[in-house]
Amino acid sequence: MNKVIKMKVIITGPPRCGKSSLISRLIDHYKEKNYILHGFLTPEVRIRGTRIGFDIEDIYSGEKAKLARIGNYQTQYKVGKYKVFIKDFELMLSNLKINLEEEKALVFIDEIGKMELYSKKFQTILKNLFTSKLSIISTIGLKLTHHIKDYIINLPDVRLFHLSRQNFEKIYEEIISIMS
Repeated sequence: MNKVIKMKVIITGPPRCGKSSLISRLIDHYKEKNYILHGFLTPEVRIRGTRIGFDIEDIYSGEKAKLARIGNYQTQYKVGKYKVFIKDFELMLSNLKINLEEEKALVFIDEIGKMELYSKKFQTILKNLFTSKLSIISTIGLKLTHHIKDYIINLPDVRLFHLSRQNFEKIYEEIISIMS
């Protein structure tokens, strides 16, 4: 197994520029190289082509839980038309098995966004992960304003990449290059 250079990579960019697609492609690359992958994805949930919400999916186990849905749900958390299920999100976070001392692990977080940051538990996990010895590849909203974003992107070993549809391949190759 190859050894991952310890890096913290943050990918940002406007909505629909391909951040989640880039994360998926990087996951495929590192799976092929037999790395130990941890973290989560936040895939869209669609019915008949219409987005109705988001799930959280554990990369290691494949388990899924609701993150957000459109509809009349009993939750105090809301982003736009989506109701956010923080208890479900935090339960899934509790089930993520990430050993902060595991040398050969690579952690993916798709995404650090307003929905996820309602969770104080997630904020604490982020601080612990980004100050650990683990390598991390994550996405973060371009227009997100939150003290956790400021904290993370100003850490000394964090590399910030601004993704666009035009530079997708270039950014993919650059991340592969610096992580190998």
